[in-house]
Amino acid sequence: MRTFNIKVLTATMIVVSLVFFSSCKKDLKTFVKEQFPEIDSTSGNLLIDGELAVPVLNTEFSLENFVPENDSSLWAEVGEDNIMHLRMYFKNVLTIGVKDIWSDWTPGSNSVPIAETTLRLSKESLKIYEHALQGKLFFRNPAFKFIIKNEIPVNTYFKIDSLVLHSGGYSNSDSAVATPVDESINTPGTNGGITEIIIDSSNVSNLATVFSPVPKFVSGQITIGNSESEDVVLTGNEKTSVALDIDLPLDARLDAIVLGDTSKFEMIKDEDNIEEIKDVTIKIVLTNDFPVKGLTEVIFAKTNTDNSLTTVLELFDTPWEFNSSEIDDESGETIASVESMITKTLSQDDVKKLKDQEADKIIIKSTLNSQNSENDKYIKILGRYRLGIKMGLKVSYAGTAQVNQ
Repeated sequence: MRTFNIKVLTATMIVVSLVFFSSCKKDLKTFVKEQFPEIDSTSGNLLIDGELAVPVLNTEFSLENFVPENDSSLWAEVGEDNIMHLRMYFKNVLTIGVKDIWSDWTPGSNSVPIAETTLRLSKESLKIYEHALQGKLFFRNPAFKFIIKNEIPVNTYFKIDSLVLHSGGYSNSDSAVATPVDESINTPGTNGGITEIIIDSSNVSNLATVFSPVPKFVSGQITIGNSESEDVVLTGNEKTSVALDIDLPLDARLDAIVLGDTSKFEMIKDEDNIEEIKDVTIKIVLTNDFPVKGLTEVIFAKTNTDNSLTTVLELFDTPWEFNSSEIDDESGETIASVESMITKTLSQDDVKKLKDQEADKIIIKSTLNSQNSENDKYIKILGRYRLGIKMGLKVSYAGTAQVNQ
């Protein structure tokens, strides 16, 4: 299984300064090679009216963007099935000591009576991508693996009395997994005392239903104990610990899932003359591997003193719709990437607005929707899928026929 070192993907944004254009001293090919050497070779499809636009952005998104960069318990990986899996691992969800089960036990006592204890799993500590997702995901095959490490030799069973999925954060809009689980667990002398209990659609038929859309938190109730009285020497330091491993294969439906990026943007210098510029044409080329269609917004913004962002100008009046990849109807996988293109023009007034209001950031937001989500069909998100975005500029000058030298 290949595992990514996950960080939220940050675009490589080339700082844009139109002062280079206003000088008109160099031909475009030389200018691009000198100023944008990193992406000179990627700009073959950035043609505007038959001329090469100056490339200012070349980046890509993947579903690694789901994972918060500051939380080591959440990650994404490509499984043996080549599908992207979202993973969560919660260590020491519960730690149960001898005295927690047998309150009357005293050091030196050899007889351990029949007893059990019931404990609750706290939803406060079991967050599922609480801050990572904007939108809804519907998984076909979610799986919960409880990993029990048992050092108490007389513990013989582990019950999952209830598992509650909280779709409404801390509200009461909850769904309960219908089928309780009752399993025997290994003693320290058997398999190291490790027992794995898996809850998935094979033993809980309604799991996918109650897990859709993906909940924000998990809680529940478990019972652990022994079924027979035994004579055994305990030190009192023995414990049974429980970890929870959640595996969410992206064989799923996506409803308004947002991938976004914010990058630096520099407009014309103070000394540049806006009046010499007629307009600026922007071309965006989006290459989509995902078997999903979606919408893209491009927003120019200003950074405030508190680091918040204020919108200065939106490139599109309504979000631009881009196409899904070409999909195999039987497997639901991508056969070929599909390229979508759009060209928009900023007027002289738009350029002046960006300069006067000190726009210094460009925000790109792509909202993904499964192509067949309205028909309750699932699609497979493979680890190789990317959403590539390129952007180029061409500046036209007032009273000048040759606009891009």
